[in-house]
Amino acid sequence: MRLMRPPGKMRQGLLQLIDDLARGNVMVEVGSWVGESTEMFALSGKFKHIFAVDSWNGDESIYCEPLFDDRIKKYSNVYKYKLESLEALSFIRQADFVYLDGDHRYEYFKSELHAWSLITPIIGGHDYGSPKWKGVKQAVDEIFGKPDKIYEDRSWIKKLV
Repeated sequence: MRLMRPPGKMRQGLLQLIDDLARGNVMVEVGSWVGESTEMFALSGKFKHIFAVDSWNGDESIYCEPLFDDRIKKYSNVYKYKLESLEALSFIRQADFVYLDGDHRYEYFKSELHAWSLITPIIGGHDYGSPKWKGVKQAVDEIFGKPDKIYEDRSWIKKLV
């Protein structure tokens, strides 16, 4: 079973977001799933370190985690943390950029936004404005106001300083 998102808008929007970021950054990706976006971050060459955080819990995890492991094994700058998002904050104390694409439930996502925004000057994520995940937009707007930029794949970015 191969769990992949289709190319196109997802890939193009994320590439545009990556292009808008500076080189040499330390980033955190929360919600790495099968590693497609993780690999895109790694291939960009922009990030000194990429901390990939995911619990890999749930029905699809039996397929997702091995696909992630296989995909990222060639990247020496990707570090896997098999943890819940907020648990990872006990290990990761600072980042230049945090990208949230994990748990999209409103209350949890809102707590993630608040917690991760304390350790980074730039935060972003996926599914802003998604009809399926309305709580993402609601939480972002409540905490930060509108994002600085929204990409065609529904990724978003906000500079906090």
